Amino acid sequence: MYRYFFLLLAAAILYGCNKTEDNILWQGFFGEGKALAVKAAGDSGFVSGGIMGGKQYMMFLDEKRNITMEYKPERSGSITSIMTSAASFVAAGSTDGKMSLTRVDSEGMVVWDTLFTADFRIDHVSLSSSAGENFLAVGTVAPDSVSAGSSGLCFIWFNLSGSITARKDIAFPSFASAKAVATDNAGNISLGFSKLGTGGNLKATVAKYNSLVQFLWEKELYNNPAFGSASLAITLDGSDNPVVAGRTGMMTSGGYETNAFVA
Repeated sequence: MYRYFFLLLAAAILYGCNKTEDNILWQGFFGEGKALAVKAAGDSGFVSGGIMGGKQYMMFLDEKRNITMEYKPERSGSITSIMTSAASFVAAGSTDGKMSLTRVDSEGMVVWDTLFTADFRIDHVSLSSSAGENFLAVGTVAPDSVSAGSSGLCFIWFNLSGSITARKDIAFPSFASAKAVATDNAGNISLGFSKLGTGGNLKATVAKYNSLVQFLWEKELYNNPAFGSASLAITLDGSDNPVVAGRTGMMTSGGYETNAFVA
């Protein structure tokens, strides 16, 4: 009976794997690198960005999955967030510890490009859109750079024309990284944090600030002091409450395992 059960279980797993393969509508490989951002754009097309050959890279694929635009600046770094607007793309990323904000047209030509420096290193930039053609960019150090020294957040508000409407920097007394940002209609900012916790491990938190970047509240998420945790993505539900996804660790019979969480 146990053998019969095992055979049924194995068959179910194989069937599930086959169904997973069947559910893949399309996939493509474009060279050695990392895709760090993707956004739907146009008629069933999408734009993706990241790092290729150690440099920033972005491409647009049409509804037939043909590459119709490539943006390949000759500078190191990565593109980590993209917004689409008015037949163009707004790309945010980092280069040499600085924040980069760039608008590229549908032909891959640069409309405008700006770099920002801060008193701390910027490795990752997240974008969030607000009313009209306005955006918020939040720059932060990478969550795996605990030994990188000082850390903080660089908030840049700008519009589609590239005009900077406001900026605010926040420095933290100990390590903190926020790779995830979401804004509501009132301009309140929700951030998914990875902060230095007990024993040198990272802990995951979610925090909320008002539109003037004044602190409102913060809550820890799925943390075990013996293991590291991190908040990696965030969105808002229908009531503008933050929903955070990330990773945490736990000990099992087979040893340490990294698990995902949604809170």
